[in-house]
Amino acid sequence: MSALTYDDLKLVVTETGWPSAGDAGEVGASQDNAAAYNGNLVRRVLTGNGTPLRPNDPLNVYIFALFNENQKPGPTSERNYGLFYPNEQRVYNIPLSQKGLNGNQSPPASNVNQTAPVNNGGGVSKATSGQTWCIASPNAEAEELQEGLDYACGEGGADCGPIQPNGACYNPNSLVAHASYAYNSYYQKKARVSGSCFFSGTAYVSTQRPFFHVLVLQHLGTVNFPQDINVSDQFGEFQQ
Repeated sequence: MSALTYDDLKLVVTETGWPSAGDAGEVGASQDNAAAYNGNLVRRVLTGNGTPLRPNDPLNVYIFALFNENQKPGPTSERNYGLFYPNEQRVYNIPLSQKGLNGNQSPPASNVNQTAPVNNGGGVSKATSGQTWCIASPNAEAEELQEGLDYACGEGGADCGPIQPNGACYNPNSLVAHASYAYNSYYQKKARVSGSCFFSGTAYVSTQRPFFHVLVLQHLGTVNFPQDINVSDQFGEFQQ
């Protein structure tokens, strides 16, 4: 707009959002990704920072949408852009006020994950309370998972030592589990920047501590679990 000499024209983002669910072919439509995107957006707006060109101007943004539209036709994603279900329960928990930004927001009514805060508006925060991980999808094709695993452990430079035989995270010994570890190692190495957790659509960002992180803590002795609990068995979807 500046190039067109309309420097005094106010701009408003009238619609932006992310679906929390979708059909099998709608890659990236998940509660984790929706919480990360909208949570980061809200945090950026509420911190009062403008754009790089106009840092003192407020950001005016409208999130699509307030409620899931369960009667809306079309793909599943079209019915799942809301922050709330029609019964007024939160779909996922993100800060929607300054009070919420300060950690005083009420928990979601349903059992959903916490979102990650932004890092000065770019990427995901490295703060422990807002940490995110990159996870391989259990529904991905084995060939694509293997390609992603090979890339992460090879050219990608991920630390795949712990998923080698006798490694701390070798079990559960499955392609999905090993790919998840490699994907996350790559993702963390890249400082969790946007686009570093994709792997041809076989990965997604999660705000829930993954199984391999728990296994490492158990291996290091920093977490004590009851003796009658096998931590590896708690992650059935990764036993494939």
